[in-house]
Amino acid sequence: MGKDLRIHWKGVAAAHAGALAITGLGIALGNPQERGVLLAFVSNLNFLCALLWGEWFVSREKTKGSFAWLRTLPIRTVDLCLSKFALTGACVVSLWTLTSLVYLRGDFRSSPAAWMVEQVGLLLFSATVVASRMLFRQKLGQVLPLLLVLPIVLIALLAERYGFLDELLAYWGTVSGRVAAALALATAYGGVCALTIRLVAAAETRRLVE
Repeated sequence: MGKDLRIHWKGVAAAHAGALAITGLGIALGNPQERGVLLAFVSNLNFLCALLWGEWFVSREKTKGSFAWLRTLPIRTVDLCLSKFALTGACVVSLWTLTSLVYLRGDFRSSPAAWMVEQVGLLLFSATVVASRMLFRQKLGQVLPLLLVLPIVLIALLAERYGFLDELLAYWGTVSGRVAAALALATAYGGVCALTIRLVAAAETRRLVE
């Protein structure tokens, strides 16, 4: 993690500053008073940045060969993988917290549970990005996280079409609904991390470099 921070800290800081600037520009040019627009904009921006962290912290090492070099050192696979998940997660949490504090204080002050659920959701997406970058070639690794989101979008569209979305939203509005969502997302996050560690440990080094 220290190595990655020394290499990428300027880029990470610039990405955080850029996210704030882009959101501010969007507010200046758009209609931030319309309900939900600003929340959706900030959420989507954080969603896209989760792809960026995986590209910097994993893909770059695979193409330059440093990932293979790390595997020759007396470093456990679990430590190597967890460092990537932890650093990516730290960037996701810091960016979501920063953009929320600056632009979304009103939205989440009254509902911190909703803020936390979205945070865990972003962490889960970032974990799929790290996993796909580690386990697959660059092109597939870039596309796979987005493909995994597709079934969720399709389920939401089908639920809306057949009238189940209102029931789901009503359940989401309850405390138990948000707790259940957070637990489900956290469980999935742990599962992705554990599966990635297992697959990386079993894989030959040549399959993890490009």
